[in-house]
Amino acid sequence: RTQLKDMCNTIFITEFPENEAKDWVSSSRLVRLADLHSERNTTPHIDGYDFQRFRFESMETMQGKDVTSSPYSELFQSLKQRWEKDGLRSEDVLPWWDTYLTALEKYKPGITIPDMSAYEKAIQGLGSFFHILPDAPRGLRPQITALGMLDQHFNNLRDLKEDLEHGISYIPLSLLQEFRIKPEEMPKLVTAPDRRFTELIQYFLAPFVIYVKSKIEPAPSNNQTHPNDYPPSWRNFLIPHNEKRYNGVTDTVVASGYNFEVFEKEYWKRVNQEITPEQRAKLSYLTTLKV
Repeated sequence: RTQLKDMCNTIFITEFPENEAKDWVSSSRLVRLADLHSERNTTPHIDGYDFQRFRFESMETMQGKDVTSSPYSELFQSLKQRWEKDGLRSEDVLPWWDTYLTALEKYKPGITIPDMSAYEKAIQGLGSFFHILPDAPRGLRPQITALGMLDQHFNNLRDLKEDLEHGISYIPLSLLQEFRIKPEEMPKLVTAPDRRFTELIQYFLAPFVIYVKSKIEPAPSNNQTHPNDYPPSWRNFLIPHNEKRYNGVTDTVVASGYNFEVFEKEYWKRVNQEITPEQRAKLSYLTTLKV
């Protein structure tokens, strides 16, 4: 299922012309490798390579340095060339990447999120990699942050049952208290939902999503240096793809009666059916990532 998730998240890349797709492939590889190394943080791999070394080397690259001894030197070099071509400085990408890596280290099994403010901070951090994606409009930093938040929020909903099975819960304790749910009840409620649980998920699917989406739309601007609009790759591909994916999560949760065991079966069956053989071939790099 991990490979299916990766393909679902990045399938829009298959719609790009080959010359544009290359940059998006490099960025998606970087983000996925960070995630994989974070998951295996306590176990060095590839001849002792671990998350901290990956973090150091990726951040060295973002500061314009060559990292030739890395097993990912080719990837780092291609990213460095793109940032140089786009006229990006280290301060344009480094803080956001550092925020993302810090969030990956922090939000592990056993973590508790006390309230909605802490939840927003969590999904801001875990979604901050949006700022290093190709063509990220520097004039829309707050909007990009909101796009990353929305992406992570729907990933949290999609993976709710799976995360709970691994001891991870992103549901704030204050929100559980508001809906009169004890944390220890959650593993049972995801497969046997009652009214409390249903209302909790409905809140996450409607009011909170509306709140985050209100931050995404650019305000009109005549600034020619940083025009207040998304570039075509975002406006025509990334954003519509993600909107479709979020709608698919919402519709399947509701159709499953808020039973996340049913949701998982139905959602991933549909995703698997929708990915064509041609798209799988173009995304084959995701199945060969090594950590």
